[in-house]
Amino acid sequence: MTSISTTTPPSTSNKGGATSTSSSSSTTILDALHPDLLQSHILTRLDGLTLTYASCLSSQLHKLCKEESLWRDLCFSTWPSTDDPRVCQLISTFPNGPRSFFSDSFPLLVPNLHPLTATQPPSSPELMISAVDIRYRDKLIFSNVQESETQSKWFCSSPFRIDLLDIKDVVPTPIRAAGEDTCHDIADGLTLSWIAIDPTNRRAANLSSWRAVSVHRHWLSGDIQARFATILAGDRWSTEFVQCAIVVTCGACEAGEVMQVREIFLQVEDMEGMNLNGKETLEILQRAMREEGGKRRKRRREEGKQRYEEYLKLKREREERRLRRERRLDTICIVFGFSIVATFWAFLLCR
Repeated sequence: MTSISTTTPPSTSNKGGATSTSSSSSTTILDALHPDLLQSHILTRLDGLTLTYASCLSSQLHKLCKEESLWRDLCFSTWPSTDDPRVCQLISTFPNGPRSFFSDSFPLLVPNLHPLTATQPPSSPELMISAVDIRYRDKLIFSNVQESETQSKWFCSSPFRIDLLDIKDVVPTPIRAAGEDTCHDIADGLTLSWIAIDPTNRRAANLSSWRAVSVHRHWLSGDIQARFATILAGDRWSTEFVQCAIVVTCGACEAGEVMQVREIFLQVEDMEGMNLNGKETLEILQRAMREEGGKRRKRRREEGKQRYEEYLKLKREREERRLRRERRLDTICIVFGFSIVATFWAFLLCR
């Protein structure tokens, strides 16, 4: 189901038996520790990837690392929004509980242009749940869970957009408003997680790039907009891409000393810059969750920004090709029009 393996791999031996000896001695030391000590004082200090690697060292660690309480606490510490009772209950229905949810939500989604043979489409969910957490330099500044109804005609036909803040709502932050490095400070210190959860099919995916892929100051209002993005494959059989864009708008408070978050929204755009409607977006997200439109890969700090820049490059190349086609058509029209005029005057002069 995911890129995070939870099975015990066969042991390998390096040349001369060095790797096998080292691994064996480490496993022997760990096996000598009491299971309660391992579980309460060592495994609880590991992050998700390290916990997965630890489960491959021995059969005892494999068993201990599968404990549901470990993964439940890990989900809470990684995404505080999952402590919401609605999300807690939903996570418990996943095939392997919190372990399956973490495996779905932690890796970075990347486009999959060559999906496996498509299976029967899953049931369309009546709701899509968004679990969102924003941190500034590892300090939580915003956490929210929002349900979006997905069956109405308005949702299916209107441009897809989820807003987390009302017009008058603001979120205080410790970010200093004064200074020329505010944009750089936000780009370096602000992190965001937006987990989309399908309660019907019990799948989830993180739509954020974790760090902002672009930060700029609006030329008119002076507000700073930080964009987080994930690039996914669009139509199943095409090479088109879509951008899941999460925009966080920050502005100075009335006193002008610190920044406050004024807007947080999610929308999905195609390569023409047009917003997709709810029905199209839901289909793309469901394919991504099933790994037909997006593969899961171990998250690296700058990979999200790198893929966003590749996406922008493809958009520029696409626009250049369009402009070249239009120039050729313009040239053909001018030549055709000139030939008609020339033929008309030649006809008049030859009478």
